[in-house]
Amino acid sequence: MVTSCPKVVSSWIKCHLQTLRNFQKKVVGLAIEWRPSFRVQNPVTILQLCIKHCCLIYQLYQASSIPRTLYRALCNPNIMFSGVKIYLLMQNG
Repeated sequence: MVTSCPKVVSSWIKCHLQTLRNFQKKVVGLAIEWRPSFRVQNPVTILQLCIKHCCLIYQLYQASSIPRTLYRALCNPNIMFSGVKIYLLMQNG
């Protein structure tokens, strides 16, 4: 699913991530992309989440907002995120 619509993101999260029971742990692939620069820090433009064979590509640079459901999913202790240097993202922020 490729989208810049917050409602579509909320729907994807509800369908794939919020159906977790308290005792279930899930592994979700996470990647972010931004325009690299050595002079300034550019904002994240794309967020990618994948669980099994279902992937969400959220085009943040075109989005009107970031849905609360996304924030809650990223903070959910029952979801383990996997990706390159993911520990830096989670520690910084």
